[in-house]
Amino acid sequence: MKTGIIGSISMAVYCISTALSAVWVMVSFTRISGAALTFITFLMAWGVFFLVHAVRSRDPLRLLREQWRGVMVLNVLTLFSWWLMFMALQRIEASVESAIYQGWMPLVVVVCERLARRTSVSRYRWLGALMILVSLLALVVMRLALGATAQVSQAHLYEGIALATVAGITGGIYVFCSGQLNRAGRYSAMDILSVRFFLLLIVTGWVGRDNLQQLFTLDTTMLLQLVELAFVSVLVPVFSLQFAIQQLGGGRVSILTPCVPVIALAAEFLLATWHSPWVPLLVTVVCLAVLLSNLWFSRSARLVSPGALPVALSK
Repeated sequence: MKTGIIGSISMAVYCISTALSAVWVMVSFTRISGAALTFITFLMAWGVFFLVHAVRSRDPLRLLREQWRGVMVLNVLTLFSWWLMFMALQRIEASVESAIYQGWMPLVVVVCERLARRTSVSRYRWLGALMILVSLLALVVMRLALGATAQVSQAHLYEGIALATVAGITGGIYVFCSGQLNRAGRYSAMDILSVRFFLLLIVTGWVGRDNLQQLFTLDTTMLLQLVELAFVSVLVPVFSLQFAIQQLGGGRVSILTPCVPVIALAAEFLLATWHSPWVPLLVTVVCLAVLLSNLWFSRSARLVSPGALPVALSK
């Protein structure tokens, strides 16, 4: 039970920090390239993770040596999920981006579990994930139907939805793969966080090199804002998510993560109200679908092991 409480607190921290940082990126960081934005924030965050783990364990590269193939997979998934997420946030509203990104995770994790373990998945898991997907598709259709409202151009709207979709799918695969590494109990959250960002830093550093030179030499104010963003959008949520995966398992984490959009939506309303009630309404529908999916997930776990805690909570 204690493990479940700690994991739930970690997920709450993740959802709040992710939602608020998403709105911040949408409002304040549209004039910097997505590559430069990703490189600076993650360079700072990775430096903290690596140094802290080096001091505590004195062997932050242990996972890389012992599971280098798995580390490479995590690096590729991290590259696509985080870089494309930041690019999407620069194009569409944070609540819409978060709903698309987070909403893909449950279905992707269910599919990964089915393919990897070659065992049947509870119909409650399938039903919950599909319910979230249907509500997400309704949200995307409505957002496209509204067109260029809320100061978002039509071109950026299509780009943002596509980027958020790919980012969400790769993010779901990452949740599953990192959960597999945690399952054996041999590797901690810090083991993974110390080695998962190498490819992301190399690629985004190279792509955004021109913008980076300007930031380091001329735009010191923006550079200081990026330092703050690194803490809010990367350090806190990345560690919270990784720790929650370790405590709760990838399946339950994938069900809880779509709670982020409703927090982002509330933050958006503090800045400027939507021109139409339909998008906020459908974001809320997504969150209700998440709630039902979570209840069904717990029910299916009890059916597998009567009288016990849900399977994901016992890991």
